[in-house]
Amino acid sequence: MGKMDVVIKAFGDAATMQQAFESGEIDMAFTVTPETAGILEGEGYTTKTFDAGY
Repeated sequence: MGKMDVVIKAFGDAATMQQAFESGEIDMAFTVTPETAGILEGEGYTTKTFDAGY
């Protein structure tokens, strides 16, 4: 298995993160709001919800 680089980016708000995801700038998004998750699901993206315990 070859080496794979991972880049972690921080976003100041959910809307910017959503735009980065939809444009392909990022492959995953964590801690999106339920509203954003609903929009992404409506656009055909897969979302996962889990209890973070805090």
